[in-house]
Amino acid sequence: PLAIASAVHRRGLSNGRDDARASELALRLAAALRDAGLRRGGRMAILMENSPAVVLAYLSALYSGAVIVPINRLGSAADIAYALSTFRGDVVLVSPTTAALASGPALPLTQERGDLLLDGRSVSDWRPAEPFAGVGPDDLFSITLTSGSTARPKGVLHTIATLFGNARSFNSFTGMGDETVFLHGLPMSYMAGLLNSIICPFM
Repeated sequence: PLAIASAVHRRGLSNGRDDARASELALRLAAALRDAGLRRGGRMAILMENSPAVVLAYLSALYSGAVIVPINRLGSAADIAYALSTFRGDVVLVSPTTAALASGPALPLTQERGDLLLDGRSVSDWRPAEPFAGVGPDDLFSITLTSGSTARPKGVLHTIATLFGNARSFNSFTGMGDETVFLHGLPMSYMAGLLNSIICPFM
């Protein structure tokens, strides 16, 4: 799966304007987050509504070996505070509408006329990070929280191999390919919104 992701990245940089721009922004975001203290294996908590910026944050984590911790912005204040304190992000990404929900320091991630801004600064100010430097298929990629319907939310661990391998198998079983069009209507903070509606079409 990592080899396929690498191939998709290389193809995106050479073919297709939108794909190339997405890859470039994700790599520049990875560099900006590295300067903000996020290292390979470090945690990127994401407390945001569905947006292309979230997808770019996920891609930047994949390229840099960071671990995403998506948090449901529609959860109760207690659940959000619990998730942030328990699963501790080295950086916490928020949008202007979710910034007040973060109980500690956070970095606003916004989009403006096709540009991506981290804490008000264009990620174009950074040179793109090297994609997949030191990243391996068994590296942890996500800590996805359960809904907490029966107890406190629990963190489910997924490596690059398990999550992207699952996506490849799902696509093969259902016959989905590069001509398939996905309509995304699921919360990106939950597994279906991450796996089925982002990673499956990426693969």
